[in-house]
Amino acid sequence: PIMHTHTTTFAYLFFFFFFYLFIDIDARVSSNCVDVQGVADVSCFGYNANDSTPFILKAIASSATTIRFTRQSSSSSSITPWIMSPIVVERNDLTLLVDDGVELLALRGSYHGVSDIMLKFVGCHNIAIIGPAYGMTVTPTFRMWQQDYADHSLYKPSEHRHAIGLLGTSNVYISDISISQTGGDAIYISEASSGGPSPSNITLQRLYIDHAYRNGMTIASAQNMTVDDVYISNTNGTSPQSAIDIEPAFQTSTLQNIIIKNSILVNSTGGQMTFSLENIGNKSSSIDILLCNLTLIGGGNYGIRIADLGPMDLYPQAGQVIIRNVSVVNNERDGLLIGEWSYHAAHVLLQNVTLSPSSSSLYTNSSYPVNFLTGGTSSSGPNGNIHFDALTIVDRSSRPWLHAEGPYPVMDLTGDVKVFTPQPGIGCTFLDHTAIRSIVNVTLECNPKEII
Repeated sequence: PIMHTHTTTFAYLFFFFFFYLFIDIDARVSSNCVDVQGVADVSCFGYNANDSTPFILKAIASSATTIRFTRQSSSSSSITPWIMSPIVVERNDLTLLVDDGVELLALRGSYHGVSDIMLKFVGCHNIAIIGPAYGMTVTPTFRMWQQDYADHSLYKPSEHRHAIGLLGTSNVYISDISISQTGGDAIYISEASSGGPSPSNITLQRLYIDHAYRNGMTIASAQNMTVDDVYISNTNGTSPQSAIDIEPAFQTSTLQNIIIKNSILVNSTGGQMTFSLENIGNKSSSIDILLCNLTLIGGGNYGIRIADLGPMDLYPQAGQVIIRNVSVVNNERDGLLIGEWSYHAAHVLLQNVTLSPSSSSLYTNSSYPVNFLTGGTSSSGPNGNIHFDALTIVDRSSRPWLHAEGPYPVMDLTGDVKVFTPQPGIGCTFLDHTAIRSIVNVTLECNPKEII
């Protein structure tokens, strides 16, 4: 009996020793990796040049409030990326620091889910992703494998394989990173579900976005959001292919106090700046959006598209869209395209805006500096509530500065416009192809002598 008792005691001690040594090792590693300030280097949890997803997940699940991605080197001393499968973050109070030259790379052959996102934050509060100080030689990168996702023999078609998703998040700061080759948007901002909380207090600053597949950035819902000093180029793949697309996902979506400023949008196939508001409903709050100090260069279609907001009985949003100190240069088709924007809808003001679309002969007979398409998929009724304060049009083609077409007239279009055109007899005219005569109250100054 005494021998049996000793044997049993030894067995228990042996079991607990190995439990502590092996099973509880993750907890001890986590504790050792997090310093007294709550900062942890992700590489402390581990690193694998082929797939570091498990170690990134451990860092996120740890007690650290700041996790840092540092440079890793292969045996040849070259810098190797942090390769990752899709990750969902549902915790609060987390900052990701990305060192200069570090690349976060999507695991090739993964992301077969049609909504797989590199980093998806769901219902989180107090989140930050921060790269090195602006102006460093090498900026950190989120990079995906767009060419693979576009190959439908390898992947199911999808426009939702984003790099970063902010779903129902609040108090978010993202700065000094670059994002490229996405399978959807570079950054997608929305509620997590219909009726859920809108993302709020979002700041996106000093970002470089290149070759997004759908949009450089989609704002489906946001409150108190600032986009500042962003460069977005070469968006191409699937519609709408815009640099920035403001497009509500649900009837309860919110578009309040959104500011986009001091940014450059270049060569997006669909257009540089898009407002597609058809999904917003009468349960939404008023619209409040400001675009300020933007340069929009090139692109396959329009410079700015404002569309799909119906009459008050269907979409009773008050509010405003202000476009101030914006230049639209050398886009292939319409400088400003306004489609189905009810004259009872939100007030639109263009203040100190210059439209200078391309003079390419390919589109001069079907596109215009300002173009209204007043009907189509919805019963918008008369279009308008558009106001110009110092709108300048520089057009080297011989075409009307303003065109309207559709079943409904343009009404409540006011302001002052200066047109520079080689043929004032054509360039300073309004071509009205609407079924009912439009009412336009614009003071027009035609001064072709100032053309460069």
